[in-house]
Amino acid sequence: MGGIVAKFRSDLVLVVKTGDRKGAGTDANIYAFIEDVNGNRNAETKLDNWLRNDHERNSTGFYTVPSEPKRNRDDKCEQSEQTALGKPAFLVLWRDRSGFADDWFVERVELRTRGSKQVLATWPLHRWIKADKKYRFAVNDCLLPQKDTSISQRLEELRERRGLFEMSQNFEGAPPQCRNPPLAAFPLDARELTSLRSRMEHKLISGSTSAWCSLDDLKNIYKLGFQEPSAIHCWKSDAWFAAQRLQGLNPTAIKLCTRLPECLSGSRNGGQISVDNLELERTMKEKKLFIIDHKILRNLPCRDDRMVVAPVGLFGVDTRGELRPLAIHLFPDAAADNVLFSPSDPPYTWMLAKMFFNMADAMIHRSWLWYGLCHLLPESIWVSANRCLSSSHPIYKLLEPHLRPVIRANSYLQCELMSPGGWMDSTTSIGMRGLQAIIGRAFEDFHIIDDLDIRKVITRNGTGDKTLKEYPFRDDALQVQDAIRTYICAVLEHHYLNPADITEDSELNRWCDEMSKSRRKGGCQIKFSPFRVFHRLLIVRAC
Repeated sequence: MGGIVAKFRSDLVLVVKTGDRKGAGTDANIYAFIEDVNGNRNAETKLDNWLRNDHERNSTGFYTVPSEPKRNRDDKCEQSEQTALGKPAFLVLWRDRSGFADDWFVERVELRTRGSKQVLATWPLHRWIKADKKYRFAVNDCLLPQKDTSISQRLEELRERRGLFEMSQNFEGAPPQCRNPPLAAFPLDARELTSLRSRMEHKLISGSTSAWCSLDDLKNIYKLGFQEPSAIHCWKSDAWFAAQRLQGLNPTAIKLCTRLPECLSGSRNGGQISVDNLELERTMKEKKLFIIDHKILRNLPCRDDRMVVAPVGLFGVDTRGELRPLAIHLFPDAAADNVLFSPSDPPYTWMLAKMFFNMADAMIHRSWLWYGLCHLLPESIWVSANRCLSSSHPIYKLLEPHLRPVIRANSYLQCELMSPGGWMDSTTSIGMRGLQAIIGRAFEDFHIIDDLDIRKVITRNGTGDKTLKEYPFRDDALQVQDAIRTYICAVLEHHYLNPADITEDSELNRWCDEMSKSRRKGGCQIKFSPFRVFHRLLIVRAC
């Protein structure tokens, strides 16, 4: 606060934080005043400090504001009355068009006392302020639409947003995305930095390695500061291969086996697959037999019409309670030439079967679990949220810190990695053709409530702690989910005080309808029942 010069005596200070987004700072003049719960307001104040460039990107400014209510000339009140503002209720904020760069993104505003620096009110705004428009924000800026007195401001905000955030089907069968994301959504300097880093790493690797003649030659990559993976010393073992099913790229694919698929039900060369010399039927009855079926890859269309495996893996829990692989079929058909691989095969034959299985795991992870589920689906949800939820809505406040970067990130991914002839096409067997097919197949069967609730998934898969005692993903994911659920419940129950608060929330209703609506009708086509969402909110309110 070193450069601040007070213009008048006051006990109140407005602390204004300008955001760190590109172009967030402004040269425009900013004005504000405070309204209290009794309807009184102080005089409007220009938020400006002498001899200082205010409201620059990622800066914080401190501005004295009048602590007494504004009086009209015909005010007949005695001097002893209304000597100070009451409890703050609203912030009114606006800017003009002056200056070369007048755009302004305000992150947060606080009202403090000058002496004790006590925070009297906070407005976490996180939004662009348009010129010549007065914005009125309630304290905390977090209200359901039916409880907001500035409803016309919310409606105007949503009308503008629906023009900016339009749905577009960029990949056949995939969740829709933003039609025309603004160029500023992913700054050029960040793109160049990412590209420069990739080129530098490539130079370091190519300069420190020669052509690979064996798998051990891969170790030469991990030089000059590149960390050596911990699995480099154990990746060949069956124990590590089994552990990857429980804590690897695709940790929810494993399921309790209650019936053997046709391709695994027969014997191989006269010998039965067994777990500690126990027959499979007995092992299944004891709930010690597990299966992973990557049938989603069956007859997958790929780049240059290549063929990829669609493996089925069988795993069993031994007497020590450890999971280990029993057999792998690289294709799900019970054809005579569809070889069944097991640990009794020659070492390199069995190793190659496991490598093909891991490759299939990686393709599903890269296509659906990473790109589809963690990038495309969040973008679809975020675009719809911007179309239907005001920035002042509690659910928008919960989503914004996590989903705001997703459109920017996806724009970069599509330009640099997922474009025709890009990284995906040039370095993988499936290419973009196979990636899109996997995403389309997975999204067709995806249900957002049933498939993202870890407890539901674990119960459906039969992989609870009574059947699989060692399951790191399950144990960690349940704790994370419970922590998130506890936080979300605390926020929602604060705002949804009764069933009417849920049913009368017009923005929530519209958002749920748009997400469940088909893509042809401009929706996200996410499978879920809006009624179940409302029912869950009611349960949350009661818990």
